[in-house]
Amino acid sequence: MSARAQGVEEVKYMENRKYLGNAESTCFPCEAFAGGPEPSACTRGADYLSTEEEQILISLRELKAQARFLRGKIRGIQFARDMGGAQEPASETLARELRSAMAEMEELRGVWEELQERLKRANARKLALLGHGPWQDAAPQRR
Repeated sequence: MSARAQGVEEVKYMENRKYLGNAESTCFPCEAFAGGPEPSACTRGADYLSTEEEQILISLRELKAQARFLRGKIRGIQFARDMGGAQEPASETLARELRSAMAEMEELRGVWEELQERLKRANARKLALLGHGPWQDAAPQRR
């Protein structure tokens, strides 16, 4: 290959680079390596999930949906209570429902924290299996 052709190829190569914010971290398109079309998004920062991590994340999403519903219910009860004018039995019912909803929210928070811990352990286990972390963090906890 002539020097001119090599220079043209080098310029094309430089034009294909994508910058991710600073000039020192560059992301080369996949087509340069695989010969296929360029991906729609840069996959350099993609995180690959283990099946355990994926199941935990699904559970966290479901828990978040439950918490949103419960938060709306709590706001509705508080709004009804703040409107006032309720008879004594009705205000007692609202107070009882509010206590019940708040207790359920606390229970959801506890489950959330437990799932977060399981996610950390699953991530540590995955990294240890890949050779990137200490094994003591990856060991399953005994109950």
